[in-house]
Amino acid sequence: MTHNNNLFELLLDFNHPDKVVREATLQVLITLGSDAVPLLIEEFRQIAGSARLYVIRALGLIGDTRAVPLLLELVTSNDVQEYLFVSSLAAKSLGQIGGSAAVDGLVGLLSHERSGPRRMAATVLGNIGSAQAVPGLIDALRDSDPPTRTLSARALEQIGTPQAIAAVSVWREQQD
Repeated sequence: MTHNNNLFELLLDFNHPDKVVREATLQVLITLGSDAVPLLIEEFRQIAGSARLYVIRALGLIGDTRAVPLLLELVTSNDVQEYLFVSSLAAKSLGQIGGSAAVDGLVGLLSHERSGPRRMAATVLGNIGSAQAVPGLIDALRDSDPPTRTLSARALEQIGTPQAIAAVSVWREQQD
């Protein structure tokens, strides 16, 4: 219990007015690694303001797959106050974590009702570069949102498997 109390006290330092203190706190969390992840996930709802951004960054830099469900939820956030920063940073953190769970979750977001999460998912899937994402990205070439289609094509090019390249070639021919 003391460990959790110490970690919770550490999280309060993310609200410190001095950026040096906040960055040092981030480094401590990264050093704690996977040991910190359960509490970060559990306490996330109680964390406010810019501290949330630091926790999201820490989760990505730690790279523990237990953070994937929370990060996927944050990518699809409807909170207007946080949408831009929280959602995009959560997507970036998913890219840092990578792995099968993150890729599967991001592929699932390619069919989200809003275009923002679909666009972020396509971008991050390209950055991860996993062939596991190719079928979902090929489907996204038929998305109703033109930027999502373009980002999906770019992601397929980044992945670069023969199937991905062939799909982009066919898609580009259909665009002409």
